[in-house]
Amino acid sequence: MNILIVDDEFLIVDEIVQTIDWQTFGIDSVATAFNLDQASRVIHEQGADLILCDIEMPGGTGLELLGLVKSEYPQTEVILLTCHADFKYAREAVQLGSFDYLLKPVDFSDLAASLRRAIDKINKTDQLMEASRFGEYWHRHLPVMIERFWYDIINRGIEADPAAIRRVAKLRDIPIPEQMRIFPVLITLRRWHSDWGARDQKSREFAFKNVAREIILHDDARGLIIDLERNRLVVLMTNFDSGQMDFDELKSDCDSFIATCNQYLDCDLNCTFGEASDPCEMADQIDRLIRIDQQNISFDNAVLSGRTPFPRMQSTRPDVSTWRVMLANGQFRQVFNEAMRYLNSQNKTGRMDNRSLTAFQQDFTQLFHAALADQNIQHSDLLSDEQSVHLEERSSQSIADMLNWIKWLDQKTDEYLIQSDDNLPVTQQAIRYIKQNLDQDLSRDTIARQLFISPDYLDRLFKNEMDVSVTRYLLEQRLAAACKLLAESKLSVSLIAGEAGFNSVRTFNRAFKTEIGQTPAEFRKNNGSTKALSEGGFS
Repeated sequence: MNILIVDDEFLIVDEIVQTIDWQTFGIDSVATAFNLDQASRVIHEQGADLILCDIEMPGGTGLELLGLVKSEYPQTEVILLTCHADFKYAREAVQLGSFDYLLKPVDFSDLAASLRRAIDKINKTDQLMEASRFGEYWHRHLPVMIERFWYDIINRGIEADPAAIRRVAKLRDIPIPEQMRIFPVLITLRRWHSDWGARDQKSREFAFKNVAREIILHDDARGLIIDLERNRLVVLMTNFDSGQMDFDELKSDCDSFIATCNQYLDCDLNCTFGEASDPCEMADQIDRLIRIDQQNISFDNAVLSGRTPFPRMQSTRPDVSTWRVMLANGQFRQVFNEAMRYLNSQNKTGRMDNRSLTAFQQDFTQLFHAALADQNIQHSDLLSDEQSVHLEERSSQSIADMLNWIKWLDQKTDEYLIQSDDNLPVTQQAIRYIKQNLDQDLSRDTIARQLFISPDYLDRLFKNEMDVSVTRYLLEQRLAAACKLLAESKLSVSLIAGEAGFNSVRTFNRAFKTEIGQTPAEFRKNNGSTKALSEGGFS
């Protein structure tokens, strides 16, 4: 703390400086001035916590200095000294905000008492200002502190015990009403539909949370939002009252929130309602909602209840042996289409749960990787990009994500094969096209059109390089595929006929009998022996 002594009489100033034991008052700096100009300069350059000033001075009075100080430095206290016991001076001094008014010659015991009172007031004012600054800080940061408090409860950083929670709340000065009940709503961001880049992604996540705050919480009027990991938020309705909570209004708000995010943020999400709980039950409640969310592989953009039933029936697993045969024949697109039809049917019947989806994802991925190896395609050449890695990681989280992954595989495989075809001889391009589209209505003409050459020229190429015509080669491939399916799958004969590209069962049976020497049923009964295959001339 510092003090400025102002008087035009040098001896008086020196006497005051030498007589008072300033350290006992906590004053560590004493400045002096002998007129108004000097005093003003000291105040502006060094500042002053306390000023002791004579009223009558040449070049300006102490009352003028008092007015100047109080207008610019209102926290500075001023004690005035005067030789005249004039009530007019005293009244003006009080009006201008003087702390005290002492007569000269000053009694040093009176001066000491006045100084002590002034210093006490300065100290109390400083304490109040510090408390005020802390109060402003607390008010500004209280939402963050409250959010951290509930985050610690949810993540078990605070013991799930009413007494422990209230003890920590009191320590952190967090208001917790008696008999408090909280209604949680878990928000799960299922997926973004577009890549905005790392910087814009942060903005989009910030917007996602703010939209929830505005629409569901009515700008924090109903509670607060806590960030959880893995694209999840939890809304805590802290003003819950079972007699007043309007669930229809809350559901309507959640529907509105979902629609807004769909339209403006290009994402899919779900809102899952929990149950009103005590604070000590909140961690278990959130864990339960997350488990329910993890079981949900079918619903997107929905408002769900924590009681929403999810499938517990055994899912019908696909006949992957059929797909394995088709992939061996290079029929990637057909397998992708079959897989998507299977998933859509499972989603429609509601029989698939998260475990069966995970099993499907693992089986399908293994099947696809094996097919790539059979085709001499390196996995890293096809699926090492960031988008592929991201989609594969998400593929077991929902049926929609699995469908997105299969569509992506279809796109990437098609792009790779088209690029590879550009470097293949025409005959090899034709062979690959036949294998990939064996279930289609193919002929010499349709294959030639695909390759932009004449049918006769394609036939000549095949006879020169394969010793068979295009038509004969196509028939052999159809029958070879049929034999594999009969031997290794449980598909019916009619379905196998379609998969092999025959337009009717009758045509299939006739061709099979003619070329293989057995009916399809007889071939299957004999387990598709190697002898039967070799006798038919197909491999």
